[in-house]
Amino acid sequence: MNTIVFDKEIAVCCVAASSFPDGVLAAFQTLHGQLDRKEERQHFGLSHGQDNGGIHYLAAATELNAGEAEALGLDRFTIQKGAYLGITLHDYLKDLGEIGRTFERLLQTPDLDPQGYCLEIYAGKDMQCLVKLKTERIPLPPKLGQPAQRALASAGINTLEDCCRFRETELAKLHGVGPNALTKIKAAMAEHGLYFN
Repeated sequence: MNTIVFDKEIAVCCVAASSFPDGVLAAFQTLHGQLDRKEERQHFGLSHGQDNGGIHYLAAATELNAGEAEALGLDRFTIQKGAYLGITLHDYLKDLGEIGRTFERLLQTPDLDPQGYCLEIYAGKDMQCLVKLKTERIPLPPKLGQPAQRALASAGINTLEDCCRFRETELAKLHGVGPNALTKIKAAMAEHGLYFN
């Protein structure tokens, strides 16, 4: 598992699937039939549970300019900025059932955003399965030494979520962040279900 932080919102054009999972392929076909310059777009799947026990699914692709979704007669959705916990599936088409099993695992994570959704990001044969974490900003551990605090602040790291943008080895290279500080940061991240990049 790894944590990905989106620093800004992502506007997408989307088509709702008529049913899940049977209507997903048709939703993507409808979406792709409406879009030009498909190769310039990132492609997503968005889903959340419904009160009746079903799943509402959106096939989506990045909106290349403001108002594009409306101009094409498509729905628009905004993928929220913030921290997401994810797992990458390689060659996901080999076992489509693995997608569901992966999301079941991710949905067991503490600190999920109650208003969140499941997010799929497609990249060729690979796919990232992501769930949104709570939007509150979690402070760094209070007992970090001053040298570590200064080093982290100079790298733009002010919260535990900020740590997720980095590899553990990158933090260890910061002058002032020693093994003791790194141990405290890792323990605090694990407590909140956060992981290094």
